[in-house]
Amino acid sequence: MDNFINASESTETDGGKTDSEYNIRINTKIEKLEKTVSYKHYSVLPIVVIFMYAFFSTSTTMILFGPFSIGMTLFPNKSSANTYGRSSSLCTVNTSSEEFKDSIIVNEYASVLNIYFTLASGLPSIISNVLFGAFSDYFGRKFLFIIPIIGSLVKNIACIVGIYYKMNYLVLIAGFLVEGITGVFFSMLLGGFAVVADITESDQRRSLGIALLTLGIGVSTVVGSAGTGYFISATNSFIWPLVLSCGLLVLCLFIAICILPETYIVEGDKEKNCRVVTTYIKEVFGFYYKKSSNRGMYNLCIWAFIFTNCEWKNNCRDVVSTESPILLEHYRGALLGSVAAIETACYMGGTVLTNAVYAKTESIMGGFVFFVMGGCSFLSMVLLL
Repeated sequence: MDNFINASESTETDGGKTDSEYNIRINTKIEKLEKTVSYKHYSVLPIVVIFMYAFFSTSTTMILFGPFSIGMTLFPNKSSANTYGRSSSLCTVNTSSEEFKDSIIVNEYASVLNIYFTLASGLPSIISNVLFGAFSDYFGRKFLFIIPIIGSLVKNIACIVGIYYKMNYLVLIAGFLVEGITGVFFSMLLGGFAVVADITESDQRRSLGIALLTLGIGVSTVVGSAGTGYFISATNSFIWPLVLSCGLLVLCLFIAICILPETYIVEGDKEKNCRVVTTYIKEVFGFYYKKSSNRGMYNLCIWAFIFTNCEWKNNCRDVVSTESPILLEHYRGALLGSVAAIETACYMGGTVLTNAVYAKTESIMGGFVFFVMGGCSFLSMVLLL
């Protein structure tokens, strides 16, 4: 990593200024900004927490809607309970019943539908997160919140319209595609961790800020995922959770636009900065392949990260956020963007893999997909020992 930083410090930008000279100018701006940090800057926490609740509430709703919708399409003369293969006892399942066999067919089709949703949102978001992270180092952090909120709002509206009017699944996929172009929730997390790093110094305060943000993300993810199931059951509708998520997203958008201040300001020619960004994107990805004394450790961590899909992503981002020597101020957003891109690829790959395995093995050996997931976690553990 030292080699990576040293090689980057002497790079010349447009206009003949070196990166180190550029750093001095940016560090001066950051020092002025940190002296004026106010309570408004801490609005980043409710923005991220509320957004994550809305995102995972919507995700849970769509995951549950898939089998229900497909079941009603394939077996319109059967109740939803029979379609899912439920019996009078929650502890016993009659695997030879017609309802159980129908439920396997429904779940296989639902897994394929989830793959389409994941690919529609995952593929474009890989590119989006790289670009957003790099551009945030030159155009500020606020758009990292505004753009994904708008994208998720569009997706929610598409899902509401598609479900209410019983439209083709392509309408839902189009909503996921728009969300993918705007970075999904990875851009939101990128913005959240970048802002925490901007308004704190590399000490206990930054660690505390990252810990609080990570805790909020975890709580909102659990509540959004688990609570939505009860919400759907209580309202007997897939629409109301989506409506609630839309309202929460509008609230997030208001806070991001009207309350959250800009935390990273760079003076200069915006067009020139745009050209410089492309150079920094290439340099920042050197973190993953350039020679350094710790190259072997980084490679092991990356492979462990891949095998655990997204389970390790917050820890990886936390390490990057707290390592200020690695993050020469104008590299922070770009490096976090590269991490977000890797996270997105792992999240997409893991989701597609598990759904594909489930669809192909459920009728042969129910639950085999959990052995696959356990195997990936075991490989990750071995690599980290």
